[in-house]
Amino acid sequence: MRKHILIILGLLLIIAMLHDWRSRGRPHAVYVWGGGAFLAVMLLRIPVSTTPAWQAIATAMARLGG
Repeated sequence: MRKHILIILGLLLIIAMLHDWRSRGRPHAVYVWGGGAFLAVMLLRIPVSTTPAWQAIATAMARLGG
C-alpha cells in the first residue's frame, strides 16, 4: 500500500478518536482496539515480511492462487 494512503487512514482514525473524545469524554473502544491493530500492522509488516516463516506462508498462498 502506498505511504500517503496509510497516512490519510491514520489521520482519519485520529480525527474520529478526537471527535469521540470531545463529544463523549472518551474514545469508543472500537477506535482504541482498531487503532492499536492498525498501528501494530504498520509497525510489524516490514520486520515480519522478511522472516523465512512468512516467506514460506506467502509462497504457499501464492501457489493456491495459481
